Amino acid sequence: MYAVTLAVIQSNTPDIRFAADRLRANIGLVAKVLLNAPELPLRSPCSTCLAPYYSATNSNGLLARLTDLVNGLGNAKPDDEIAKRIIQHIDEWSDGSYQTQKELLLLSIEKRSQFAFDVIYWINIVTKLLIALSNAPACPRICHGQTKKKRRVAHLCSFMDSRRQRLNIVREKLSANGNFI
Repeated sequence: MYAVTLAVIQSNTPDIRFAADRLRANIGLVAKVLLNAPELPLRSPCSTCLAPYYSATNSNGLLARLTDLVNGLGNAKPDDEIAKRIIQHIDEWSDGSYQTQKELLLLSIEKRSQFAFDVIYWINIVTKLLIALSNAPACPRICHGQTKKKRRVAHLCSFMDSRRQRLNIVREKLSANGNFI
């Protein structure tokens, strides 16, 4: 799914919202199914199966490739139409992602899954990438370019801030149950 996500983001299609919504829904569905599978110490089925999408340690995964893409876009000239289109696609892809990630994080906390840490890190990295994109020279400034991206970043950040105390409780419970953090 990470490869399809990257392909959609880099496509020539003028509007990817429908595809991004479907991808997000399917990733969420797979994660929810896997979160109901029993976890073994140091091995979460959800983390294992969704590593290409969520893992920070997968050098060929979504986060690594998206980071490379954003770094390249940060060097694009303000008049680079391809960079503008890709930035717009990342903006459309990120629209609503906070809701999916919120649901997955809350479910993984409820299930006491190690996948919660993958989701937290994913939110952290994607937030930083969106901030970097909103400051890129090629970022479309018309109407809502920076404002919308910053609003999406704010959604991800505010969700994380409101859950920080709850996450500390989960971390303590996982440590007490013999799971390593």
